[in-house]
Amino acid sequence: MYNSSTIGKWSFSLTNERTIIMANKSLFKGRGVSRSTPIPNAVNEAGGIAYDLGAKHALAQYAVTGTFNSVYYANAKDQLKQVESLAKQCDSKFIAKLAIYARENGKMKDTPAYLLAVLAARGEIDLLRAAFPRVCTNSKMLFNFVQIIRSGAVGRKSFGTAVKHMIQEWLTSKTGKGLFLSGVGHSDPSLADVIKMVHPRPVDQEQQNVFSYLLNREYDESLLPDDLQIFEALKRGESRKVPDLPFQVLTNCNLTEAQWKEVARNMPWNTLRMNLSNLNRKGVFADRKLVNELAEKLADPELVRKFNVFPYQLMTAYQNTTDIPAELRNALQQAMETAVENVPALPGDTMVAIDVSGSMSSPITGHRGTVSTVTRCVDVAALIASALLRKNRATVVLAFDCAGWAGRTGLHIPHLNPFDAVLTNANILAGYGGGGTNCSLPFQFLNNGKIKVDNIILVSDNESWSGYGGRGDTCAEWCKYSAKYRNAKLVNIDIQPYGTTQVPDIKGKVMNIGGWSDTVFAIMAEFFKRDPSMNFVGVIESVEL
Repeated sequence: MYNSSTIGKWSFSLTNERTIIMANKSLFKGRGVSRSTPIPNAVNEAGGIAYDLGAKHALAQYAVTGTFNSVYYANAKDQLKQVESLAKQCDSKFIAKLAIYARENGKMKDTPAYLLAVLAARGEIDLLRAAFPRVCTNSKMLFNFVQIIRSGAVGRKSFGTAVKHMIQEWLTSKTGKGLFLSGVGHSDPSLADVIKMVHPRPVDQEQQNVFSYLLNREYDESLLPDDLQIFEALKRGESRKVPDLPFQVLTNCNLTEAQWKEVARNMPWNTLRMNLSNLNRKGVFADRKLVNELAEKLADPELVRKFNVFPYQLMTAYQNTTDIPAELRNALQQAMETAVENVPALPGDTMVAIDVSGSMSSPITGHRGTVSTVTRCVDVAALIASALLRKNRATVVLAFDCAGWAGRTGLHIPHLNPFDAVLTNANILAGYGGGGTNCSLPFQFLNNGKIKVDNIILVSDNESWSGYGGRGDTCAEWCKYSAKYRNAKLVNIDIQPYGTTQVPDIKGKVMNIGGWSDTVFAIMAEFFKRDPSMNFVGVIESVEL
C-alpha cells in the first residue's frame, strides 16, 4: 500500500515530449498492446483525439453536468444545440428516466426541466406525468420548465391541456403561505405570470385570497396567512414583529440589528448557509453568543444530512466567507466532514488523479457573468480526491496538466495528510495547475514506476490535447497497464458537459461517469466492489418510472 508521501522516491521524468515518445516505443511494436487498444473515433472540443460516448451516454453527461451556461470550450448556445441533437437520437422513455436521474441523483436544475419540456413537445403525456412530480420538486424547477416551454426552445410555446393541468395541480397543492413562498426569488416568469398562464382554480377561500394578493387584485388581508398579515403590517410600519418569511423579502423592510438577529435565528439550515455574508453585512455577527449558536446549527450533522447539500456548495460557502467569524468557517468545515461521510471505502489499492490544467479553472456551473460561482472545476476535482483520501487513507493522489509547459513536469505529487480536514487537502490540491491537458500522464506514471493499484479514478473535463497524450495515447497507456495488472479497473469522472472521453467504456474494466454529486461515489463503489459490468447508461435505464 502506498500514499502520496511514499511515492516520491521513484523517479518519473516527463521533461519533454521527445523523452516520452522514446520511452514508449514498445507500445507500437508488432502485435503488442496497441493491437488491443480501441481505435479513437472522435475529436474533442480541445482538438485532441478522443472517443465518442454515443448519444445516450453523451446526453446523460450533459444532463448531470450542464447548466446551459458557457464553459471553457463551449458557449451556452453550443450546449443547447448539442443537447437538442442528442435528445433527438434518444427514445422518450430514456429521456424521462434521465430527467428523473438528473434531478434526484445529479441534483441538477436546468437540464431535467429541459428534458421534461422535450417530453411535453413530443406529446408523451404518460411519461411526462410519471416524471413531472419527481422533477418539479420546487418552484425553481417548475418555473424552469415553464420558461423553457414558453421560449419555444423545444418546438412549441403552448402548454396544451394536459401540461396545463399538471401545472394547475402543482399550484393548488400548496397552502396559502406555500404559494407565496413559491414566488420568492422569481421574476421571469414570476408566480403571478404562471398563475395568469394556467388559471388554476383555488381549492379554498384562503388560497383564493392569496391568488388575488399575488395578482395585485382586491383581497381580504384578514384572510391571508398569519405571516403575510405580519409582513404587510411590518411594511406599513404598524408593527415591528418579524414574520417567518425568507431573507429576500425582508431586505427592504428596514429591519433593526436586533430584528436581523431574530431572522438569523429562525433561518432554516440551508438558507443560513447561503446568507452568511448577507448576515455579516447586517451586523449580526457582532453578537458572539449568536455566532456560537449559529455555528452549532451549521455544524449539526442531522441538519446537514437532512438538507442533503452538495459538498461543493459547502466549499462555495467557505470560499465566499473569508471575512466572517472563525467559528462559522470552522462549522462549515465540520459540515463538510458530514457531507462526505458516505464516501465509500474501496477494495484494494487506489489512485486518484485530478486534472489541474487551464480549462479546469472554469466555474463548475459555467460562466454567469457577475453571479458566476467562485468554485472552479479544479476545486470540485480536488474535493472529490480529498474526500476519497479521507475515507481511503492509503490512496495515492496525483495532479496533472501537461509536460513541458512553463518548465513543468506535468505530473504533481502532493504531500497530503489524510487526517487533515477535507477542505484543507482540497485547497492544497487546487493550488496546482495551469497549461494544457495530458490525461495519459497518470497512466505513464503507473507504467514507468513501481506502483501497482487496483482502482484508478481520473477526475477531469476529459479535454486532453497536449503532447503525446493529445494523439490519443491515454487509452493505449491504460491498456498497457491493464494488460500487466488484469484486476485493475478505471473510473473516469467527467465534471463538464462534453460528449467524448479519453478511454471508452470497456465491460468489467472501464466506466465513464458524469457529474459531481455524492451519487458518483456510490456508483463508483458499486463498480469497483460488486458489479464491474455496470455502465452509466445502464444506471439511468434502471430508474423506475
